[in-house]
Amino acid sequence: MSATLTNAEAVTLTSANRSTLKAKFAELIAAGLVEAHGKGRGVFYARKR
Repeated sequence: MSATLTNAEAVTLTSANRSTLKAKFAELIAAGLVEAHGKGRGVFYARKR
């Protein structure tokens, strides 16, 4: 399993709405649990170390 996840991969895995997942990733970033790398459509998320 990859150590990173894109929003598109999360949509495929969960069948959740793209906007919902984007908001959830924002919550995880605010909580300090994950960090975003890249910008725009190229962003991917990784667990914060």
